[in-house]
Amino acid sequence: MKHAIEVEGLTKVYEKRIRAVDCISFTVDEGELYGSFGPNGAGKTTTVKMLLTLMKPTSGTIKILGIDALKSQSAVRQIIGSVSQEVSADGNLTGCENPIGFRQTLPHRWQNGERSANQAGTGVYGSLGQG
Repeated sequence: MKHAIEVEGLTKVYEKRIRAVDCISFTVDEGELYGSFGPNGAGKTTTVKMLLTLMKPTSGTIKILGIDALKSQSAVRQIIGSVSQEVSADGNLTGCENPIGFRQTLPHRWQNGERSANQAGTGVYGSLGQG
C-alpha cells in the first residue's frame, strides 16, 4: 500500500530554544484516518501546520502522496485538507466522534478498489475500540 503521508525526523524549534516538535517520524497509508492525541503543548498543532505547509519545520522531511511538501507547497495544498475539532459540524461531538463523523462523508470509491466509508481509518479507531 502507498503511503499518503511520510514524515521523517520532523523538528520545529521556536526562538532557538523552544522545541515544539522533536524529531518525529511516522507514516499514514492511503485510506487510513490518522488521529493525534496528547496534552496541550505536545506539538500536535505545530505538526499539523507543518503537514499542511502553513509552517516550515526546522528540520526533517514531509511527503504527501510522494510530493515533497517543503519543495512543492503549492502542489501539496491542492491535494490536502484538514478537519479540526474547532470547526466540527456538530459542536456536541467529542474529539473521537468528530473524525468518525467526517469519515462517513468520504467517497465510497477508493483508488485501489471499493471500500465503504465506514471501513476507512479503522486502524486508528480500532485501537481505541471504536472501529
